[in-house]
Amino acid sequence: MKTLIVVLLGLALHVSQTEAAMVTKSYNFSAAQFAPAGALSGTIVGSFSFTYDDNIAFVNDVVPDSVSLTITATPYSTTNTRVDVQSLGGAAYEIVFGGLTGENQEVYPGIPNDFILTFRQEGGVITTQSFRFTEQKFQIFNAQMVSVTDVTAPPPPHAVPIPNVALAFMAMSIGLIASRRMNKGKA
Repeated sequence: MKTLIVVLLGLALHVSQTEAAMVTKSYNFSAAQFAPAGALSGTIVGSFSFTYDDNIAFVNDVVPDSVSLTITATPYSTTNTRVDVQSLGGAAYEIVFGGLTGENQEVYPGIPNDFILTFRQEGGVITTQSFRFTEQKFQIFNAQMVSVTDVTAPPPPHAVPIPNVALAFMAMSIGLIASRRMNKGKA
């Protein structure tokens, strides 16, 4: 009976979370100095945000929450873009944001109006950035200058879990009743 009391008390005080670790990320980016010659001469500026389950090591084809991007008069939105997120271990991730003309992992010659932004992020540091796009000429253009900024709002503070007082009270009540019955049997 003492074992039952200890188990019930342990259940009452144990708090666990097995739910998904949903994370929302937001990024601003720019790409400029395109090559080869004849490419877009201006700067492409855009932003996107997405939500994914951080417990999963590789998440692909995530529909973005928001997109702000136009490349050579082609607007992009949540309906024609996707995000892939791959955990590289620890706090390191590779993020791929791309158009769906071909597929969001790569840009192919012969497929117009497509793009891909790839970068890695470890903690707050963003590295290994690349941006490629195609336009009506079916040629792939690579940005020589790419900048990505994490503009994700900090998460709200987590609530401190409170042990289940009702379950603890029930376990103590069962323990008292069992103790009285055991004492009555001895008398």
